[in-house]
Amino acid sequence: MDAGVVHAFVPIMMDLFEPERNNPSVRTAAEQALQNAENTNLPEFCLALVTELSTEGKDLAARQLAGLHFKNLLVAKDEALQTARHDKWKAMDPAARASVKTCLLASLRSPETAPRHTAAQACAEVAAVELPYNEWQEFLATLMENVTSNDQPDGVKISSLECLGFTCERLAVIDNAPDIAPDTTDRMLTTIVDGI
Repeated sequence: MDAGVVHAFVPIMMDLFEPERNNPSVRTAAEQALQNAENTNLPEFCLALVTELSTEGKDLAARQLAGLHFKNLLVAKDEALQTARHDKWKAMDPAARASVKTCLLASLRSPETAPRHTAAQACAEVAAVELPYNEWQEFLATLMENVTSNDQPDGVKISSLECLGFTCERLAVIDNAPDIAPDTTDRMLTTIVDGI
């Protein structure tokens, strides 16, 4: 599966979110197509979604939908389903996860507001899965750079601070995860303070 496959799913995702174009049979087919893509090859599907999110020049609504769909692959209201989704993510090959995370961090620096905001949400969900296990060292380093660099526009700084806020919210509600290392907490707080 490649980004072209996800590009083919963009109209399907649009059908799910645009009621005037939506009808039950289209919705069912769209949901099934996305579920099949997820079940067939989750790592490639995740990468294709975040590639769509991070690609400048693509339709903004499509980018946002791809990012939100990726985030929703990791989120659930039901605790058991939430744990299962996080376990699927953690079971993915580390190289595949790294590629996804690289695209997400790049999306935080988009010149467009909507993809940055969506990337902030998606990054926060991945961080909530990985930070308790001392993974994704690039996350806080990149956010710190985004917030403190004079080369980054204000929108990037705001999205990075949003991302930290979303991360803190997610970490507070996820059960059965180890406590965050004090060093990680200190770095998060330092980034927030430096960004204010």
